Amino acid sequence: MNLLYFLMLIQRNRGTAQCICAVGIIFIFLDIYKMEPLTPEKANYIIAHYMQLLNEPEKIALKQHRHSLKLSELPDGELRTKIYLRNQWLTDEPEILAQLDEGYVQFILNCAGRILKDYPDEVFFNYCAKCGKLARTPRAKQCRFCGYDWHE
Repeated sequence: MNLLYFLMLIQRNRGTAQCICAVGIIFIFLDIYKMEPLTPEKANYIIAHYMQLLNEPEKIALKQHRHSLKLSELPDGELRTKIYLRNQWLTDEPEILAQLDEGYVQFILNCAGRILKDYPDEVFFNYCAKCGKLARTPRAKQCRFCGYDWHE
């Protein structure tokens, strides 16, 4: 039985509200059992809202990336780089820098994948029950895409 047929049966027998709820449960089920690939959007969501689950080298690499972006936009880059290195806002450790060799997007995908593997019960993807898209935060009560509101 395909997914669309299943949802039509629920809507016919139980009503639209339960159909929308079933869509949300199906999206959660797909995510838990890794049937959906990890996208940059989900990786950003995990990094932004579950940063405490990053290990120390990943936190240092993330700090390295953010500060190097900031430095690239400022004048006197060489002097500022020395200051950033002295204050440990930047690093010259090859193990840390190697994490960023494949680019920032691949770095966050790797970090998010590790977090999902190591802490599957601590990461909550908050999907809209109406459109099925990922909400802005784990505690959001309104969809930024379709405007659906699930405040109580």
